[in-house]
Amino acid sequence: MIDAYCCDTKEIPAFFNIKQVVSKNETRRTDRHDYEPFVIRELIANAFMHRDWSVFGQKIRINLFQNRVEIFSPGKIPNTLNPVRALSGISCYRNPIIARMLRDYKFAEKAGRGLQKIMKFYKDNNHRYPDFNIDGEYFKVIVHNANDI
Repeated sequence: MIDAYCCDTKEIPAFFNIKQVVSKNETRRTDRHDYEPFVIRELIANAFMHRDWSVFGQKIRINLFQNRVEIFSPGKIPNTLNPVRALSGISCYRNPIIARMLRDYKFAEKAGRGLQKIMKFYKDNNHRYPDFNIDGEYFKVIVHNANDI
């Protein structure tokens, strides 16, 4: 499990281009990643923690496109959880042992805080928010390239 997760997360920096930008209120240039590393790390951790392992023939997938990254996790959201409740910090573990392991290895935030931290980052930096697509049988997050304007 850790090997699979580490393999996925080790590849993250390979698709992080950095662009130098000047904001309207600053005189200095700043570096802006295409995709904020902690966001991708947290979303991959969530895909492992909340995946429905009873769904056979499907894998967690990370698809990279020029303008977005899509993270796909098989299975519907557990129990009474929905996007609004998840984004407000309510957490429901489908796989508590995996969740504990990812937190112990510092791959994930405290219970229910990762998505809130992600949304705060996007709000504070005035970036386009990720899209959360929920079908009855899967959960997919689309993270948009911050430098693709």
